[in-house]
Amino acid sequence: MHKYGPLWQQRELDRALAHLRSTFDILNSLPPSYLENLKQMQALSSRFSLPPEFLSMSDDILKMIDTSDLYKSFPALANIGQDMFGAYDSIQKQFISLSTATRTMEADLEFVSKTIAESFVGSEAIVRMVGSDLQNISALTRASKSFEQFAASQIDFASGVTDVFKSNTISALAASASLLPDVSYVAELGVLMDTAKVSAVVDLPAINVFDELGLYLSDFDLGDPDIGVEEIVEESPSKSIVDLGGRLVKLIYDLNIEAERSGVQPLFKPTTKTMYAFHVIPTTVAPQEDRFLEIVDSLYFLLYEGSGSAKRLADRLADDRLEALWLLKRLRLGARHDVDHGSASDAQKKSEQVGAAYCELVGRRSLKTREEWLQAQRSLYQLLVDMLESIWFD
Repeated sequence: MHKYGPLWQQRELDRALAHLRSTFDILNSLPPSYLENLKQMQALSSRFSLPPEFLSMSDDILKMIDTSDLYKSFPALANIGQDMFGAYDSIQKQFISLSTATRTMEADLEFVSKTIAESFVGSEAIVRMVGSDLQNISALTRASKSFEQFAASQIDFASGVTDVFKSNTISALAASASLLPDVSYVAELGVLMDTAKVSAVVDLPAINVFDELGLYLSDFDLGDPDIGVEEIVEESPSKSIVDLGGRLVKLIYDLNIEAERSGVQPLFKPTTKTMYAFHVIPTTVAPQEDRFLEIVDSLYFLLYEGSGSAKRLADRLADDRLEALWLLKRLRLGARHDVDHGSASDAQKKSEQVGAAYCELVGRRSLKTREEWLQAQRSLYQLLVDMLESIWFD
């Protein structure tokens, strides 16, 4: 890979951001101007590998957004499903009804409206670009429908309680809305990478990151005036899965785009299975065994099978630097119940390999609690992101 080859500017920017992530735990104490610079760096990084037509159209749409009239702002999406915007109109009215018209709440309301609107920009651009060739529009609308249901349930629950609870609920919705553009973005990447394959993907599961966020919020007393709602959302499992899962699929997208621009075979071959995984990994929180094993299956199809049984990965990294992939293979023995095949000694050996893999993730060979499964998912994602970043940074 040439130092100044395709996407080298993005790679250098990503490298700087990767170093900064180690200090993200103190970001709340940093000046707003510094945080804004970081956001701009992240936004710039995301643009390098995207198609120029998509970027140009997205910029034009962004300039014309009217948060009070989503039908007018996004005519292509409105032609497909007006009910989606109708649901958001209803949520916005309910949101206003919770507010006691304090400046803080007005700012939160404005932020939520703006964030919701901006989350439609990429989808609108894709629909205008692709038109009738995009047969599976649900791949782009899953995030908005999921957030709409989450917001409606939170507003309904807060409608009959104290003003403090209402205020904290509004703050929680504002913080939660910040996840929506990221979830929408990874869906857009899947469509941009291979429209035909995405159109062939059927029965995508419902996004559960917002449902799980609602459950997580229910563990806290939103009637407490001193509670830090933004910090709670920031530290939630949903937030970490959206962040890590999004980084994982973005790295795969970038590596494939770099290969395409270099005239070589994609590192991860798009198939119906890998496209399914592309949409599921950043949008699914796995708090129990069955969901975790579904995630393991998706990661296996995306990373192992997608790379030609790891052949193309092995061409880029030494075997010992692919340990995260081999750990994923061991976990899949449990996902596919392959531990029961073969002789008793073989079955015992496979079972020990699965137990060792879980031990590496959470320090236990057998997982039981919700927290342990969530930790396993986060740890697995982080290891795989680290592996892909070592390829990306070369």
